[in-house]
Amino acid sequence: MGQHTLLAVQSFTVNEWNEYTPDGLVTATSPSDALRIAARAHDGGKPVLVYSRTGDDKVGVYDEARVIARVGEIPNDLVEACLAA
Repeated sequence: MGQHTLLAVQSFTVNEWNEYTPDGLVTATSPSDALRIAARAHDGGKPVLVYSRTGDDKVGVYDEARVIARVGEIPNDLVEACLAA
């Protein structure tokens, strides 16, 4: 497939003890699509992280992930874990 950019939208469920559980990762077709998906999830009360990663599927090499949007309260260590995955 070659070089391409993955746009990912990761929402989280937060319980009464302020523990974050990632929901299913959603991929988007464009940055505006990703932001629309994030807004819808956040309207439902969820914190959301939108990020992109560019790479080459053939060789499995990807650039460092880049945060596009961070909506709501998400601990920094959780953001870093998502970007490193």
